Amino acid sequence: MSVLVSTAAPQEQEKEQEQEDALVEVPIVNTDGLYTVLDAHDRVLVLWTTGRRTCAQCKTASKVVNQLANDANLQEENIHVVIFDCDRDVETCKTHKVTTYPHFTFFLDGFGVYEKDGTTDHMSMNSWIRSLLVEKVAIFESLSEAEDAISSNVEYLIGFFEDLESKPYRSFLATAYKMFGEFKFGALEVKDVDSFHSEEFFLMFPEHLEKLPTVVLFHQGASGLKAHHYDGNFSRRGIREFAEQSSSLLLTEIRAGQLSAHIHRHQKTCIAYLDYEDEHHNLMLLALEELAENLQGVSFVYTQKSLHKADLDYFGLSDTSGPVFTLFDSGTRNHFVFLNANGDVPEVFDVNELESWLELVLSNRVAKYVKKQKAPETQTGPVQVLVHDTFFAATHSDAAHSLVILHYLSTCQYSMEFRTVFHEVAAQLASDELVFAEIDFEKNPNPPGARVFNFPTVRMHLPGLLSRQVTFVGQRTPENLTEFILENVPEP
Repeated sequence: MSVLVSTAAPQEQEKEQEQEDALVEVPIVNTDGLYTVLDAHDRVLVLWTTGRRTCAQCKTASKVVNQLANDANLQEENIHVVIFDCDRDVETCKTHKVTTYPHFTFFLDGFGVYEKDGTTDHMSMNSWIRSLLVEKVAIFESLSEAEDAISSNVEYLIGFFEDLESKPYRSFLATAYKMFGEFKFGALEVKDVDSFHSEEFFLMFPEHLEKLPTVVLFHQGASGLKAHHYDGNFSRRGIREFAEQSSSLLLTEIRAGQLSAHIHRHQKTCIAYLDYEDEHHNLMLLALEELAENLQGVSFVYTQKSLHKADLDYFGLSDTSGPVFTLFDSGTRNHFVFLNANGDVPEVFDVNELESWLELVLSNRVAKYVKKQKAPETQTGPVQVLVHDTFFAATHSDAAHSLVILHYLSTCQYSMEFRTVFHEVAAQLASDELVFAEIDFEKNPNPPGARVFNFPTVRMHLPGLLSRQVTFVGQRTPENLTEFILENVPEP
């Protein structure tokens, strides 16, 4: 009997080994070597690692950076790659706030601008590095070019510097790397200050542009172009806080898909859902713009009602004719809805009433919005309808009956199909000792005391203390559901 031995695998392994041997190995540097590299190169990728044998991920990361260093496309970008072993100099790693391994830092002109933890593959790292090389700050050649950019964007954060090689500009650039996507960033190098001061655009904002360097947030509002300037010390944290705080004083239009990014940036956001065809639309914007400037602690955005039907459906307000105002607190994830004394959306906009309501929300005197149905006035049929306000009492009483509850989503096909089966079984088995009920989690998503994560779900609460329960598992047929119920119902 002969045995055929394949040589393909060893050949492939030899080829891979040859490729690895042909790679230029990334140097492991000490502290002096690190700062020498940072001084000599504009773009440096540092892998912070540890030589301990327990760090298998560090070994994988070392192979990846070797591949990156030999990547012809990245070589064209003049990226220099080094490895720093934190076992050799713990203090340097502490200085750069490296606490986990492996850790990557991308430096620009010797200044760390972006960081990444954990292992990754060559392709992912290549994509990450290339995302960092995308221009984060538009460099304007003239004030008129900056003015054109401002006029064509709702919001623009522009730094004015006498020297783009200065430390303040590097702080501004580092901020742009951190906040790219939240703001548009631009920079202008003012080479002739006297000429700059005579420009017509400068004369529009002399108090903002007189002192250099400075950073100005320009915003196209309902009443025209507005500007806020930064007069603090130039640091990444200072510029970031200025941008976020200044933005919160402005009324911003939000288009479809932009809302989540805005509320991530701000703690509390008042959202105005408006009808752009309303004859008073511009007057409302002016009033909201003034309110945004004067009311601290809330950022203001507005959007077209027709673009956010799902939001309005969630609040049960899709059929309202007037403007709808809500407030979202990103810290607590709570929603608040502006309603009048009758619990309805005001048909006529009154900015003073809105301001009073917002002040009540900020002082914790307004109940958060809870999506829920109203309890039915009467119950008909073999299946009772539970809602948010009745669920807890129904499931935590000492009633003498068993309670079988269907938890379903009215938007789920499987839920609605099983609901038909549930009603069929209830019609056969319902009695004073065996009560059937249902709750629609689409319309009551967070009833107190409910811990349901899959839909549809049937639970049977046992008599005496209804918090004791068993859950139905099996094929969703009338026979299986009936068998489950009869097996668990207590004997009389």
